[in-house]
Amino acid sequence: MPTAPAAWMPTHALLLGLTIPPVLMLCAISMAWRYRMEFYPFFVLAALLGVHALCQTSARPFSRRTKTAIAGAVITSVLMSHGMAALYAVSPWGSAEQYVTKDGWIGTYAPRLIAGHD
Repeated sequence: MPTAPAAWMPTHALLLGLTIPPVLMLCAISMAWRYRMEFYPFFVLAALLGVHALCQTSARPFSRRTKTAIAGAVITSVLMSHGMAALYAVSPWGSAEQYVTKDGWIGTYAPRLIAGHD
């Protein structure tokens, strides 16, 4: 970590800015599943800053294999979040059981992902 506090000011400002959407969502009486996406940018940035701090201050640096595994996990997490958002965007309204039990997961979502909304 840099010793100068001024070097971390933009990072602190960014983290503070990313906390605003989750705080506003928590003010709502109820929160739908779709609003959890508001929390991801803050959590991903905070986790990456935490790993960066661990890598900088650790007495024994992480091996190249460990760093690669961490980077792979972050990339997988971000890609899965986008995949879930895409599935949500093409999901039919209401209970999914009536569609998934009849056509199965692939039969329900593959045509919708290819063609978009029905």
